[in-house]
Amino acid sequence: TTLDPDKTIWQGGPGEFLSSIGLKMANAAPSTLGTLLPGGLIMRAGLGRGAIAYLGASEGALSMGSIAANIADEIEQADESELMQSQRYAQLRQQMGDQEARQALIREAQGYAPVIGGLAVGAISAVAGRYLEPVFTDKAGNVFKRFARGAIAEGPLQEGPQSSIEQIAQNMAAQTFDGSRSALEGVGEQFAQGSVIGAGMGGGMGALLGRSPPPPALPP
Repeated sequence: TTLDPDKTIWQGGPGEFLSSIGLKMANAAPSTLGTLLPGGLIMRAGLGRGAIAYLGASEGALSMGSIAANIADEIEQADESELMQSQRYAQLRQQMGDQEARQALIREAQGYAPVIGGLAVGAISAVAGRYLEPVFTDKAGNVFKRFARGAIAEGPLQEGPQSSIEQIAQNMAAQTFDGSRSALEGVGEQFAQGSVIGAGMGGGMGALLGRSPPPPALPP
């Protein structure tokens, strides 16, 4: 079976599983580095509040863009026959051509979903940032403790909930043209994938860039 890493990481054998994780981590690396690396450096400089605000704002903005893009991609790539099952799309097609109707449907489906999803992700990112802060301020402990804390912060605290929120927002937007779509469709899968990928990225970043506690002072 050929694995499609864009959909799931659970297909196939151990080799395909690890390959899929590697591909997803490579895809996630630019956005993770663009948020976590500056945030960690700001924390190391002792500006914890500024770093947490940066993490919340940057993750929220990225999530807004991701939700909007995913909604647009789904509609643009859907078969015409599939979209014509939507009463709203059929109405639009009576007034305009295929591409114009798709763009109109995209605008209607997106609505406020990207903004609401992005704000929710930003709030989650601020919480995860507070948990992550000790990694970069020499309070988390040795490299193993930094890895564990980074993995938890970026896995089940950040990327898992973020992926879930983005999936819910996309599902609710899709109800504009797919009335059978449940708001929770695929959410468990996205939480699990986001947690696994985020844990790997966050743990590695915490171990490499986090601060070790200072050595104990020598007795006089």
